[in-house]
Amino acid sequence: MTAKLIAMPSQPKEPNPLFLPASDADYVLHPVAEALLAAGVPKKRALALLRIAARRSMRLALMDAGVKVNARLIDNRARRIAAKLVAAA
Repeated sequence: MTAKLIAMPSQPKEPNPLFLPASDADYVLHPVAEALLAAGVPKKRALALLRIAARRSMRLALMDAGVKVNARLIDNRARRIAAKLVAAA
């Protein structure tokens, strides 16, 4: 007797709750980053300001959606968004 392999349905991937809020923050803050750097704000200061703005933007979007996410994850993503914005501007 041979054993038959039964195809099990794959588990759907857990959606990343930060994907849309992070994309929105990146999109909205891009002109802000350009304006800050064009106004002569030092990159280090612009980085800090953009990190705060990205964090606030993501928290607001997540609260509106009723999604709870670890604050450390939000902070890490905000840091990456700010660095990307400063590098691109």
